[in-house]
Amino acid sequence: MTAFVALRAAIESGEVRAASPDPASATGWRVNAWVKQGILLGFRLGVLEDFPAVGFSFVDKNTYPVRHFTAADGVRIVPGGSSIRAGAYVARGVVCMPPMYINAGAYVDEARWSIRMRWSAPARKSASAFTSAPRPRSAASSSR
Repeated sequence: MTAFVALRAAIESGEVRAASPDPASATGWRVNAWVKQGILLGFRLGVLEDFPAVGFSFVDKNTYPVRHFTAADGVRIVPGGSSIRAGAYVARGVVCMPPMYINAGAYVDEARWSIRMRWSAPARKSASAFTSAPRPRSAASSSR
């Protein structure tokens, strides 16, 4: 369990990543298999535990509790339905807007994380602001 807790702390600090940028890879990323295996081991080692909250109840593995942040961490978490698991790296300056979930093993870097791409296209009546692919047009809408 000590090795798992050390791995989880290394992921949270950004020292270790589940996947790293790799320009030589066809996808541009390289999976660090040993980190992935360690994350999955954490789920196998954990036992279900109640995580009470005001007005809610949650049951999850005790090896990945919800992370708590303070103003000193420099991470802005807007109220209304956001959750970040232990074992996730979140950089200073990141703004978390609900609904939002960051799972164990995630690496959220301020410079790379943005929702601007989803909101930059002009709004259309038929498409959700969160949809990246255009929806097919019906015959009725194409005649307008």
